[in-house]
Amino acid sequence: MTAPAARGTPAAVAAVVGFFAAAVLPRATWPLIDGDVWWHIRAGEEVIRTGRVPSVDTWSLVGDGRSWTSQDWLANVLLAAGNSLGPWGQTLLSFLFGAFTVAAFWILWRAMAVRAPGIGWASRVLWLSVGLVLAGPVMGVRVQVLDLLMATAVVWVLWRYPADPRRRWLLALPFIAAVWANLHAGWVLLFLLGGAVVLWVAGFDVLYALQDLDFDRRSGLYSIPARMGVAGALWISGLLHVVMLGLLAALPWVYPPGLGAAYWAGLAGCLLMIGYQHAIVRPGDLSRLNAAFFTANGALSLWLFAATAVDLLRR
Repeated sequence: MTAPAARGTPAAVAAVVGFFAAAVLPRATWPLIDGDVWWHIRAGEEVIRTGRVPSVDTWSLVGDGRSWTSQDWLANVLLAAGNSLGPWGQTLLSFLFGAFTVAAFWILWRAMAVRAPGIGWASRVLWLSVGLVLAGPVMGVRVQVLDLLMATAVVWVLWRYPADPRRRWLLALPFIAAVWANLHAGWVLLFLLGGAVVLWVAGFDVLYALQDLDFDRRSGLYSIPARMGVAGALWISGLLHVVMLGLLAALPWVYPPGLGAAYWAGLAGCLLMIGYQHAIVRPGDLSRLNAAFFTANGALSLWLFAATAVDLLRR
């Protein structure tokens, strides 16, 4: 004899369908009324016409003739292709981007259940309603909708992996990054900067945690020094800082106007300071840890800021 269905199921289904049909979809399927979308359509038409991503702005009054790289060329092509079909194509774009928005919120709906298995449908509706209000300004036929979709895909992978630690979930991240980089690469610039800062902080925080090694082991804390030892922690800190320098080195290739000699001089200074702080802290001698943690990192941040500012102000 089968168990009867839970009484809350019909209410939950109604709430979910109502949320997506009455709250998300109408706002997401607005027509092409945002002025920014026409600029993207024009850029996409240029890509379709020439068969390549433009490197010079030839249609903007402000930037005519200036070096420029379309970081969102794939999204622009999608918009231009839809617009080329006339009014029906514009309607199709409205529904397509509405579907992207619904898909993003549906991914978040599922991700929240993975992250907090005990969460109910009412709590999820409440949290996603807050997200709907916050995301409202970028909804409609706008490239930011694609950012929303890609971001929710990343959240899904990052929340799914702890619950099901199989490598196939992590393998999805490079694929998402590659698609996102061609849809709206301005966010890649943010990830490079944010990633560099996170790795820089994590690297010197591992160094700082060396001071608490004995306490962490006595207290059963799973810090990196307590798990890996002093030598292992120094290697991990160095690896984090190497990747950080790699992200900073990639920045000029992603930033459309590029960065010049002053920035590269700043990066070279960062390399020397990172090397200095790792040279003075050794497994058998942690006496100069404060110099590595406070002095070198303070000088590094000011040096890179000044060098980048000089590079940008010289343009």
